[in-house]
Amino acid sequence: MAIELLSSEQTLNFDLIEHQLLQSALLQAETLGELTALIVNYTHWEIMQAFERLPSPQQQRVQELWEVNIPQRWQ
Repeated sequence: MAIELLSSEQTLNFDLIEHQLLQSALLQAETLGELTALIVNYTHWEIMQAFERLPSPQQQRVQELWEVNIPQRWQ
């Protein structure tokens, strides 16, 4: 079995693509369930990093979706 190592440039490109996918998923979420489903595939740190890089109006939309629908026990 051959193992191919990625160059640092390829790794950076992969990380950028993964980050863009997460940002897209945050923006496309319409329900709390869709937001919480991201927790399965991403760490809290990854989600917060992607969230913080969103423009302010988009951050506000995601935050409102979370706050309006979050169960009381999670607050």
